Amino acid sequence: MNEIEINTLINLTQQIKESITDDKQRVEILNETNSILQAILQEKRNANSNTNNFLNYIQQSNQNNIGIAILNNNGQFILTDQLTRNILELNILKLESVNIFSLISKVSLNKLGEQFKDCCLLQNGNLKQTFQFTIYSKRNKQKSIQYLKQIAKDKEKRKQKKSTSKNAEHIQQELILMAKYLKSLQITIQKTNLELHDDFIESLKDSNDILLHNLTSLIPNKLNQVAVCEIFELDQHINYNVEDLLSDPYIKKNEVKWIKLVKKLSSQYQTYEDYIV
Repeated sequence: MNEIEINTLINLTQQIKESITDDKQRVEILNETNSILQAILQEKRNANSNTNNFLNYIQQSNQNNIGIAILNNNGQFILTDQLTRNILELNILKLESVNIFSLISKVSLNKLGEQFKDCCLLQNGNLKQTFQFTIYSKRNKQKSIQYLKQIAKDKEKRKQKKSTSKNAEHIQQELILMAKYLKSLQITIQKTNLELHDDFIESLKDSNDILLHNLTSLIPNKLNQVAVCEIFELDQHINYNVEDLLSDPYIKKNEVKWIKLVKKLSSQYQTYEDYIV
């Protein structure tokens, strides 16, 4: 029942009540019906107000380059906005099966340790907590490979790169590895009780920005304990050493491929050297 239908019923009961003043019992029934409808209407108005507040919260966060997501207690995504999906490089076709913990790099999981023990968010009674970690970035890897190939083919850029490298400070290997394979993020997680009511779900049905997922994991039209996440991409990489990074199976495997590609390009372009990204 929407707000217009409720208002129509309220007006109808009011008209009936005024026209049957001699029937005490009917007046009482109509008064009771009116009170129930008024309560339902107020509840829906409050829900709509909360929806508008939440949408404004997402919009303001996005303006500050902060993505918003909602997770259930298992770390599955319930809601994501476009910015979150872009930051996390999420495939919308696989979102139902994605878990926030599956996105975190092995090197970061090792460092976070007890904070994510048993994949449980906000342990020890914490209601809000901020973490920094890295995820694997296919985009960064692809950009690095494209840049490597471009430099190898362009004679002038090779000369420029070589000249610049002589005057530039030595770039630490860990920063190179981070830039090629990882993305550094900060996430603030806040535990809250949330009801994703039917009107809210319906309002997002045709949205391309805010998407809902795994709704079957929540009890419909009831308060559910969830985690609201603010996700932000850091300007600087998290400080990991080379040993930690190369102990990550994903980085180690891709670094072997990188070295093979460098050797291949070196054989094709005699003046080509091992360029870094």
